[in-house]
Amino acid sequence: MRLALAAAALGGAAIVVLTVVTRDVDDRGALALVVAGTTLAGAGLAGLVAIFLEERAAARATPRRRPAHRGRAVRRGIGVGLVVGAFALLRAVDGLSVITATFVLAGFVLAEIVLSSRRLLRSG
Repeated sequence: MRLALAAAALGGAAIVVLTVVTRDVDDRGALALVVAGTTLAGAGLAGLVAIFLEERAAARATPRRRPAHRGRAVRRGIGVGLVVGAFALLRAVDGLSVITATFVLAGFVLAEIVLSSRRLLRSG
């Protein structure tokens, strides 16, 4: 899983670098490639950081070690990458404001709360 996230981060960074070096700034396709590459690189890096933090927290859990939840860490990393991509896209079309940023961020926070919640056991 780490290898795939590292490959995604490096691939996204390569897309951004190659696009900036070889394309004209005014080209819409170049802008789309930079936003997509930034999203991919951000998701990969955030996923790697989230996996590192999850494994460290699992190793330090007391009174006994618990298994690391790598799937949750990857989901959060991808979410961070998508938020970065949404902000970049809104900025590119001149639609980024405090209100739109709040709504985008609130949607991702709400999704994370719903996906992270545990099922409650019913008594009786």
